[in-house]
Amino acid sequence: MNENVVTKSDKEDQKLSFTIIFFFIIQSANSSIKTILTNLGADINLEISILSGVLILVMLFISMRYVLKRHPSIVAKSYMLFLIVYLISIAMNLWSNMPINVLLKESMLWTMVWWLPMGLIIYSVRNKEILYRTLLKWSYLLSAITLSSLYAYFNSIFILQTTSGNYNMSFSYLLLLPLLMHLNEVFEKKSPKNVAWLAIEVVAILVYGTRAAIMCIAIFMFLKIVWGGQNAKKEMTVVVLSGLLVVAFIFGAAAFYEDLESAGYTSRTLEMFTSGTMSVSQGRDELRQFSLELIWERPVFGYGLGGEYAVLFEKAYGLSANSSNFSSLTPHNGILQLMMNFGILIGTLLSVVLIRSIFYIKKVKDRYTKTVLIILCSIYIIPSLTVGDGIFVKPGIALFVFLILNWYQNRKKIKKTSL
Repeated sequence: MNENVVTKSDKEDQKLSFTIIFFFIIQSANSSIKTILTNLGADINLEISILSGVLILVMLFISMRYVLKRHPSIVAKSYMLFLIVYLISIAMNLWSNMPINVLLKESMLWTMVWWLPMGLIIYSVRNKEILYRTLLKWSYLLSAITLSSLYAYFNSIFILQTTSGNYNMSFSYLLLLPLLMHLNEVFEKKSPKNVAWLAIEVVAILVYGTRAAIMCIAIFMFLKIVWGGQNAKKEMTVVVLSGLLVVAFIFGAAAFYEDLESAGYTSRTLEMFTSGTMSVSQGRDELRQFSLELIWERPVFGYGLGGEYAVLFEKAYGLSANSSNFSSLTPHNGILQLMMNFGILIGTLLSVVLIRSIFYIKKVKDRYTKTVLIILCSIYIIPSLTVGDGIFVKPGIALFVFLILNWYQNRKKIKKTSL
């Protein structure tokens, strides 16, 4: 890309790309404020959430103008498809006397307001180098805002004298995007600045993050080595360095954790790693078993998109989903969730499509597109299919789905023109 020549299309791409990272920055600011200022009260926390949502909606609304100008047909088809799916799901829930308010709040709202716009925005970015560089440029601010939540960690140890259980799930996933951006820069350019940022982010994940974040980093390193497109010499160097890092982590984790404990710190993730309990399910095996039982009760049509929350709650607790004690439960496995949504056949087919899309990354020639896909796949797709869920709720999944769809359709056009 010639940085001295910025076309109208490039400017629009910059705005679209900024909207994507803006979503995560505001999400991180919202989470960090509530994590640090724990005495604000429910009303003020709600006001902060509303303000955050409004800011994001304004940016999405502005960017959707460019999306509609570039791809009006894709916008119409996407919204029509999900509107039909949700109408059918609502009808299924009404037929089964299940409350639809849970479906509307926990699934449909997120799909229509966040998931689809984010996916359509990344689909509309033409210059993927602009996309990557915009994400990288603002990743440092995203990282800094997210890292500010560490105040709560130190406060819990020194002020509240909490000795165990210190971890923050949202902190982990919000920090992963900038962390993997910086790790990619270290892989490709050995930038000292990014090495410093990366070191801070990795330590922060270890002391305050979750074990799933470590899995995401490992997935990225594996995919980067296998499909990153480095030449043979560089690839071998990366393999050797990665192996040494893994060995160093394995042998250093216990000693590092002992030093933390002796200094008065604690880390749930390191504690689980050093005690050999990283694979403990934390109750998720029971939820998956309940999900399997529910799937076999409705193997053909499932419970509709968003219908799994209510039935899983009732199965797990024996209480009505209308109960004041209702809490959103999920299978913690994307494949099981899709089967609960659409039945065994359609759920399996959708899972196969998602899994197959992962292997398409290998065929992507543009290195910026490939890098963004690897990052999104590492944070959202593989974890969501295996130990997570939220396939049609998490905007990060929409980013991957629509970006790979954009690449696939462009590839088909190129093949047609070459015939």
